[in-house]
Amino acid sequence: MPVSFDSGSAWDFRQSAVVSESRDQPAKKNKQSKGDDPTEQEPSASSSSSATRTCPEGHALRLFRTPHDEFFCELCGDDQYLPKGAMLFGCRECDWDACATHTHEDVQKREVLREKQMNEPKTKGREIASKEGDWKMLRGADKYKNEYMYLRHSGSKVVLELCSHSSGICTFRAGVGEQPRSCSEAGEIAPFQLTLSSVVKRLDGGEGKGIAKKIELGNWKVISLDDGAAVVLHDMQFLKTSRHKEGTAPESLLTSHGLEIHLTGSGELVWIAPETQDDLALIVCAHQLPQTSTRDAAVKWLGVEGGVDDGNYSNTEEEEEDDDEDEEEEDEAK
Repeated sequence: MPVSFDSGSAWDFRQSAVVSESRDQPAKKNKQSKGDDPTEQEPSASSSSSATRTCPEGHALRLFRTPHDEFFCELCGDDQYLPKGAMLFGCRECDWDACATHTHEDVQKREVLREKQMNEPKTKGREIASKEGDWKMLRGADKYKNEYMYLRHSGSKVVLELCSHSSGICTFRAGVGEQPRSCSEAGEIAPFQLTLSSVVKRLDGGEGKGIAKKIELGNWKVISLDDGAAVVLHDMQFLKTSRHKEGTAPESLLTSHGLEIHLTGSGELVWIAPETQDDLALIVCAHQLPQTSTRDAAVKWLGVEGGVDDGNYSNTEEEEEDDDEDEEEEDEAK
């Protein structure tokens, strides 16, 4: 069934509000972002003596745009927060980021070109997507013990990344070779990175398990539905970020109630905004930019009027053991 939304249009992350919003304290800016629109930044000259090419562990740095205002450059200091939408070069596996001032010029040129190429329509070399397939899941953890869940459709190759302590932000990839993007609880989209590339490669290689009746990961719940579909629900339980350490979340961040991410049986991803946000829905199809619509249009297309109730499901003993096995496998891989 082709996707057709009443008010669909291609979504460009530059259309979203990227001006830093005040939360508990105003966001600070470092040298790179002062006085500039962070989404329009160009690479800056960096002296080879002070600029870095990799993270401390030797991993390649990738350009991304900050999805919220709690990122900072490791070399500028953790009190120099960047505004949402700013340019950084980072390694998600090590959770390490550097601004343009501290990133080697060669890396900046390479990554700006790479971002441009990934955002251009592809006509050759694209892996053929199919609506036939099913969703597979793998879990893993980074070096800081932050837990992640990856869901991938074997036909469309669309990937969804969930982090246990997220305030409602998720990351997705619209097929093999496509630019990963983050989506905030307000529906703001920006180029980002998938955190555990090793887990994604395992999914791309055919590994993974089917989605159980219900799976929980921190603030997220994944519930399997009929016809190979599933729905992801978010409910803020705890928060762990640069400014807000693990514990009670500030009320200003409790904005994700009612957030739903639907995984269709044919491999699309449909994001429906929480009740506290604007009337917005996004559709992600293989090798396409996200399309915008309204909640009502998305719900009508999905055929889930009234939303989804997570009911009183609970993981079975077998499902919990499977989750433990996934975590053990990831530890062994490292």
